Amino acid sequence: MHDELRDRGVPCGRHRVARVMRAHGIRAKQAKRFRVTTQSGHAHPVAPNHLARAFSASAPNQVWMGDITYVWDA
Repeated sequence: MHDELRDRGVPCGRHRVARVMRAHGIRAKQAKRFRVTTQSGHAHPVAPNHLARAFSASAPNQVWMGDITYVWDA
């Protein structure tokens, strides 16, 4: 907040900004903690790799692929 106010030309100190924010009950949004989502040591079967990274096809609708790098788990 202090940096943003300073960039906009508002003369204020870091401690003053902190005091005013505290007085008005304004808190900075905390960054979410990094959460590991990959579970490599599971006992579930792994799907076979039928394409073997050969993504080209001779005609349409022969090869379908997608990326599920991350699936939201609520």
